[in-house]
Parts: sequence; structure tokens; C-alpha cells
Amino acid sequence: MSGPFQSRNGRVAAVLACVPLLCFASRAQSGGAEFHQSYELSSGAALRISNPRGNIRISGWDQPRAEVRAVRRRAAGGGAPSVEVRHTRSLLELRTPDGDGRAEELDYDVRVPADSSVEQASSTGGSIVISGLRGRASASSTSGDVEASGVVGAVSAVSTSGRVRISDTGPVMVRTTSGAVAVARAAQADVESTSGSISAADVSGRTALSAMSGSVTVEKARGPVLARSVSGGVRVTGGTGTISASSTSSGVTVVGARGRIEARTTSGPVRIEDATSAEVDARSTSGSIYYRGSVESGGRYELETLSGGVTLVLPAANCGFDLVAKTFSGAIETDFDIRVARIEGKGATRRLEGVHGRGCARVRATSFSGSVFLRANTSTRP
Repeated sequence: MSGPFQSRNGRVAAVLACVPLLCFASRAQSGGAEFHQSYELSSGAALRISNPRGNIRISGWDQPRAEVRAVRRRAAGGGAPSVEVRHTRSLLELRTPDGDGRAEELDYDVRVPADSSVEQASSTGGSIVISGLRGRASASSTSGDVEASGVVGAVSAVSTSGRVRISDTGPVMVRTTSGAVAVARAAQADVESTSGSISAADVSGRTALSAMSGSVTVEKARGPVLARSVSGGVRVTGGTGTISASSTSSGVTVVGARGRIEARTTSGPVRIEDATSAEVDARSTSGSIYYRGSVESGGRYELETLSGGVTLVLPAANCGFDLVAKTFSGAIETDFDIRVARIEGKGATRRLEGVHGRGCARVRATSFSGSVFLRANTSTRP
């Protein structure tokens, strides 16, 4: 036999570790509920821990060693908990063994040097909490929650049905099936969920969020944003990079963006408010489209829907725009003086082409079965 828990001569490492385990069994509390041990670790050491039926808590501290405490969840009988240990100066590996084919129920509380990395922390039914590390961290749980905070390095989290909450970290990657995900103050965020909602706030780099049936919410992202959902709503608040937001069967809302905006929906409305953007591309199949924002010199603003109306609320004082507005069964109304180049009204068809002011921007507004409105915003905000 060979494996990570075996010695070079083939004997199982648990046998080699029996002396310290027996030693600490004699120190267990009444009822044999606790295992407690310390291990020296060098700078930048790695931690791996597998605990199928219990919780895991890992935190960083300023000591050059790891302190491991494992407490039996049910304290009755059995002596001290059994823990399989593999230890070198650069690696500490802990595993709850399968005694009779079923792992014992233990809760781990592990402290490691703050510059350590968690290469793997896994549990089937327990929660995982990691905090205060300068290295990276990777955690996975089937039905328990996963939390990470104050981790300077990259964070990777996988959960089937538990919630995931991550804050004050480096780049984040999360994959979950049915649990909700919340990310705050991260360097980057890459999150995918099948049926859980996703929220991200104060992400300084790229934010990419994708949900099948849950809602997606982004606040104050400073890098490019890609937010999409199949059957949930999408809302993006703030943002200074390129924003791409889409939903198949619900609405899309973008508020206070300061960059390029692309918004798509099949059966819901698109609403863009308080935007400062030189490029807006908004499209819906069966929902209305609303844009209130700036008109930038050289800007391009294209809004198109099949069965809803289109409304643009533009600053009353602007550099002007070149306009093409079209509708099949609705009306076209504008608060702006337009030097008309072309106007059509065959049957129910309406088409207006012309220029307002210096015509320094391009505006295209199209609706098949709704009306098109251009309103002047006299307030000082976009």
C-alpha cells in the first residue's frame, strides 16, 4: 500500500502517529470529547483538512505554529477523538478517519500562522469559516455554509446547498448549486449559481456573476461587470467600467453607472437611470426600455424593443444629437427642437429623422408596438 498517510516503508502513518495520539488521549476532558495538539510550521506553510461530518474553523495568528483543537459533537463516551495527522514544517494535513465506514462527528478549530494558505478545507455536512490569512484559501462543503473574511490571497469556494459569504479578500471564485452567494470588498469576483441568488458589492476588479434561476445584484463595482440571470432579475448600482447586464425572463436595472452600458432582456423591462455614459445599447423583446442619463459628445445611444415603449430622458442642455426614431403602432413625441431631415407616417408607421443642436451624439430609438418619447430633464443630475 501507498498513500499520503503512509510512511516510506509502507506502514500507515496513523500507526507512526499513535504515540502522540495516545498521549493526548490521556489529556482529554471528562467524557473523552477533545483532541488538542500543536505543530511547528515554517513561513508560508500549507494546511489541508478533511472533516466529512463536522464544522471547520480556521484563523490566522502571529505564532510560528498551528494549534489544532477537535471536539466531538456528541460528548458521550469513546475516549479522545481520533485525528489522522500528516505534518512537516511546510505542510499540516488533518483528516477525520472512517472508523467503521462512517467518519466521527468532530468540530475543528485550527489556528495557523497568518502567512499560511489553506490548500483544501472540505466538509460534507458541516460549515467552514476561514479568516485572517495572508495566503490563499480553498473550501468546499456539500450542505454547510462557507465563509471567508480577511484573506489577502485568492479565495475559492464550492457549495451544493449551503450559503457562501466572502468579504475583504483577494480574487474570489465561487460555484454553488442552490445556495445564496454574497461577496463584499474583494479584488475580483467570479461567481456561478444554479438556483441561488448572487450579490456583490465594492469589488475593485472584474465582476462576473451568473445565475440560472436566482437574482443577481451588483453594487459599486470599479471594474468591468458581467451580470446575467436566466429567470431572475438583474440590478447593477454604480460602476465605473463596462457594464453588461442581461436576463431572459425578468427585468434589468442599471443605476448610477459611469461607463459603457449593455443591457438585454427577453421578456422584462430595461431601466437605466442616472447614467453617465458615451455608449448605451439596450434591447428587449417584450419589455419597455427607459434611459435617463447624459448625452456625451461622440456618444452612441441605441434602444430597441418589439412590444414595449421607449423613453429617453436627456439633459435639456446638451451638445445635441443625430436622431432616428421609429415605431410601427405607437407615437413619437419629443421635447427637443429637431431639424427634420425625414418624417414618415404611412398607415400606423412612424419614422422621424433629424438633428438637435450640433448633433454631436447619435440616438437611435425603435419600438415595434409601443411609443417613443424624448423628454428634457431640467434637473442638474443626469
